[in-house]
Amino acid sequence: MQLEEIGKKFSISQSIMKMAKKLQQNEQVTFFIENELLYGSLLLDHSSVLIISFSKQKENMFRVVTETPFQKHPLLSNDGYIKPGKLWKFTDLCTSVIDFKNVFSHIPLNYNELKQQIESLQDKFLAQQISESQLKREVSKIESQCEYLHNDTYQRLDSLKKERTEKQITMVTNVINKLIIEGKMTEEEKTIFLGILKSK
Repeated sequence: MQLEEIGKKFSISQSIMKMAKKLQQNEQVTFFIENELLYGSLLLDHSSVLIISFSKQKENMFRVVTETPFQKHPLLSNDGYIKPGKLWKFTDLCTSVIDFKNVFSHIPLNYNELKQQIESLQDKFLAQQISESQLKREVSKIESQCEYLHNDTYQRLDSLKKERTEKQITMVTNVINKLIIEGKMTEEEKTIFLGILKSK
């Protein structure tokens, strides 16, 4: 179905159709209808698709439907609309898919791959295979490719350190309990030893 036919069939306003036609200038855009809403599907690369729905209430705005990283992008407000302001109005911003790429330019196409690399490093830290300084150093290298990852990572660092400490204490406690059973350590020594470990 042609875009004009979609507009007539679903009584889509002229202002929304005007925006849709601007997007249609790029061959990477396809349109579809669901629950009487017009959606645009934009292929950003071979594996990443940005889906937007055109707002009936705010006709110069659009909603980002695609899941992370786009929904959590700092330019988006809580309800999923681009924050108000001339720069972020659909008519000013979106003359082509390239404009969408510019909006999300600091999120690289391999965002998920980079995030997995960081999560792998965090797992190694928890398993005590790398130190905190090694974790920070390696994560910084990855984050230099994607600034958007920075907040996610460092919000987790404190909880990671706590989790790692708790794992260490559990592991040491198990060893001490075994030593107590074997008669090689007393309960009093256990209390003192764990007290020192927890204070670090």
